[in-house]
Amino acid sequence: MDQMKIMWDSIRIVIMIWLLTAIIIAFILGVRVAGGSGTYRITYYDSSFSGQLMYCEEEAFDPGDLSIAATGADGFACGTRLQVCTDTDTCLLLTVQDRCGGCSGQHIDVSEAAWKVLGEEDYGTVEQAIQLPNTGIGQ
Repeated sequence: MDQMKIMWDSIRIVIMIWLLTAIIIAFILGVRVAGGSGTYRITYYDSSFSGQLMYCEEEAFDPGDLSIAATGADGFACGTRLQVCTDTDTCLLLTVQDRCGGCSGQHIDVSEAAWKVLGEEDYGTVEQAIQLPNTGIGQ
């Protein structure tokens, strides 16, 4: 009977350590998402995607919506808010609402309207600074 109690106590301790580790890791990742900055490759998805459902919110994609951002599966979580600023101090506040199959790492897609506001009239890719505003963990 004492050996069973010792075994269950050991299992409880292991589970508590695992949970504490998971909470610490989640907090660290949340803080990383809540604030900071970096340079990202930005592209846009064109109007051919208009009306298709977006991954995060299951709403139809609107190429005229200035707030839409998409990242790869290894990018920012759905709902993460990003501030994109150009060298001329034009800034947009975007929200990750979709996944981008061709995006990975430091690469995001924006709507065609956002692309034009950022001053990128031509097709292609641009490197831009991305700010992660401190609006709360994961937001």
